[in-house]
Amino acid sequence: MGKRIKPEDIVGKVFQTNSGIDCVVVDYKGSMDVTVKFLDKYEYKTKTQLDRLIKGKIRNLYAPTMFGVGFIGVGKNSAFLDGKETRVYKYWSRMMSRGYSLVCKKAQVTYEDCYVCEDWHCFQNFADWCSLQIGFNSEYHLDKDILVKGNKVYSPDTCCFVPREINNIFTSCAAARGDLPQGVSWHKRDKRYIATLSVNGRPKWLGYYDTKEEAYSQYKTHKEKQVKVVALEWKDKIEPRVFEALMKWNLD
Repeated sequence: MGKRIKPEDIVGKVFQTNSGIDCVVVDYKGSMDVTVKFLDKYEYKTKTQLDRLIKGKIRNLYAPTMFGVGFIGVGKNSAFLDGKETRVYKYWSRMMSRGYSLVCKKAQVTYEDCYVCEDWHCFQNFADWCSLQIGFNSEYHLDKDILVKGNKVYSPDTCCFVPREINNIFTSCAAARGDLPQGVSWHKRDKRYIATLSVNGRPKWLGYYDTKEEAYSQYKTHKEKQVKVVALEWKDKIEPRVFEALMKWNLD
């Protein structure tokens, strides 16, 4: 039988987890009841077993496991339920990917300069914010561009939830058309410019024009009208600040 460990033998002793984070034993009530505190700025405390402590098998909920910056944190929000990612965790992980995944940024250049505010590096903080937002329980899309045009940061002040119908308007608006303005294309056979507007995923022809400036002007008029029409349709199902931003929205 091994020597019985006394609290004074282990309290204050530092161990390292398999992820390379140090923790110190702050209380010992037996091999099945050990309290440790992680030696980082959050000083997270958790209970574990001596065997797991020695093997480094302790989870620090403040360890930045998501792209080296994001962490779960301590709170009521679950990242997994019955072995599956929760809906709010999916929102968070996708957002963090857009902010910090080099693969994502390379695949979608629109996310090249995007990042997530420090408060939302913590999953718990993001999930708490989501639970208070109109549209979250309706599985709306998380958007960062409607409230602040050209915005690059995901934060409580710049993000909102919008239905797919609204989000799709701005997705099509960002489509690339080479060096031509948005909504304008060149008809090779007729040698004229064409203005088209995407409506419910289908192109709506707006006419032929002699110059790209004339074609874009027509597209701009119809696009701004389309945004306002959709805003009015969803007025009672979106945040007032979202509705206001849509009604003021215009193409530069």
